[in-house]
Amino acid sequence: MKCLKRCIAIIGVLIVAACSNRSNPDIDEAKKAVEEVLLDPGSVTYRTIITKKNDGYVTVCGEVNAKNSLGGYVGYKPFIYNASGTKTLQMDDIYPSDITLYCAE
Repeated sequence: MKCLKRCIAIIGVLIVAACSNRSNPDIDEAKKAVEEVLLDPGSVTYRTIITKKNDGYVTVCGEVNAKNSLGGYVGYKPFIYNASGTKTLQMDDIYPSDITLYCAE
C-alpha cells in the first residue's frame, strides 16, 4: 500500500512538472523582444510574467533584470509587450496607470 501511494505521488509530481514546462508563444516572443534591446541578454532574469487578453489583443507584462554596461544588475524593471498587431515593447517610462490599464486582471 505504501508503494502504491508513493507511485501515485511521484506520477502526480511528474505530471505537474511536465505541464508547467509548456512554453507560451506570446511570452517567448516578448522575452525575445526584451533581450534584443538589452546590453547583456545572457544575464537577463524575469519575474511575474503574465498574459492578458482584451478585445482580441494579447499583452504580456512582467519584470526584467539584467546587467548594465558596468556589469552590475540594475534591479527589476517593468515591461509591457503588445503581442498582437504591431508588436510593440515598452520598457522605459512605464507609469503605474499603464500597468493597471494593460496588465491588471
